This record gives sequence, C-alpha cells and structure tokens, in this order.
Amino acid sequence: MMASPSAPVAKPGSESTRMCIACRRSLSREGSLRFVRGPDGALAHDARSKLSGRGARTCADLACLTKAVKRGAFAKAFKATVKVPDAGELAASIARSAGRRCLELLGLLRRQGGIEPGARASIEAMRAGALGLVVVATDHSERSAAEVARAAGQSGTPLARFSTSEEIGRAVGRAPTGVVGAATGRLADALRADVLKVNMLVPPPAAAGEGQGQE
Repeated sequence: MMASPSAPVAKPGSESTRMCIACRRSLSREGSLRFVRGPDGALAHDARSKLSGRGARTCADLACLTKAVKRGAFAKAFKATVKVPDAGELAASIARSAGRRCLELLGLLRRQGGIEPGARASIEAMRAGALGLVVVATDHSERSAAEVARAAGQSGTPLARFSTSEEIGRAVGRAPTGVVGAATGRLADALRADVLKVNMLVPPPAAAGEGQGQE
C-alpha cells in the first residue's frame, strides 16, 4: 500500500477545499471522491471532477464511503432521492476504474521515457532524486520489495504496492515487471493519487512471497 495512506487534506480557505459528506473533513480535490446525481437519479462517480452539476465528496477510503451510504448522506447532499449501490460494490467499481487509469498512466510514462523498470534501476534513480513514485507489484518478491522500500524511505520517495507483475509489465511493454519507478512530474502525481484511491478503497492482498520471473 502507499507509504503514507492518509488522504491529502486541503488548507483552510483554499479554493480547492471540499468537505466530506460523511466525516465533514476538509479535503483536497486529489484526496477525495466526487459524485454527481445522474438524470435518472443514480449516483455516478466523477473520476476526473469534470462532470457538470452539483457534486458531493467523500474521503477516498472505504470507511467514509460506507458511512455516507448507510446514513443517506448522498440524498441529503443532493436534496433529492438518489439510487445508491451497496458501499462495497461502489468501492470496488471505483477501485477498478482507478486501477485501469494507473496502468494507462504507466503506459503514458513509458512512451514519454519517464519510467525506470526493475528494482536496480529504480533504486539508483531514487538515490539520484529522480523519481516521484516507485510502484511495487503485490506479487513481487518480498526480499526485493523490502530493499526497494528501504531505498524509498532513505530518499523520501513515495512507494505504492499495486497490481501484479504481469499487468505492470504489459503496461510498460515488458515481461512481468515487479518494480517500476515513475519520473518526477505531473503524471507521477496523477498516478500516486489514483493508486492511493485503489489502496484506500480495496487494500492490496498480502504479497505472494518470492515471485518468479519478475524484475
């Protein structure tokens, strides 16, 4: 999971400040989930905060999303009846969408020459201060993952456990790859925000031990 799993909180008075309808915390746009009420009255997740109309936000975690659903907070926020799915189903759906975006972002980073595939390359890049995020697959070797985590801690590089080596390798055009470093910049920031949402909504499974065929 993310090295620092708590959602970012906006500074008071910031134009981007939003309030969670469940816990009432002030949140940044990046650290929250935005929802809108569709024409049919169904709740829709606005992944990129671009849909028009009145919006309602929750913290990007399962606890607040569950609380909002159980307490009818969406109907109160929209001042109308809202068709809301089960909190677990809603969280899983949002996490799947965010996961797909993460893999797409890794592909974009690769095309721009903004990735360091493999543990050794990522560790060297972290020591040089060149990475905005390092991603370690959930099925990657724990021994290697621990080495990468140490380097991330020493360099202050955010680290995320996400997806599988096969999926990450496919996204960056390689064989199964257990570790990928993302160069500092806008895409790495977007990737970090989406991985955070995936892990806060559906925590990654325990690693599978000594993974095979991974870099």
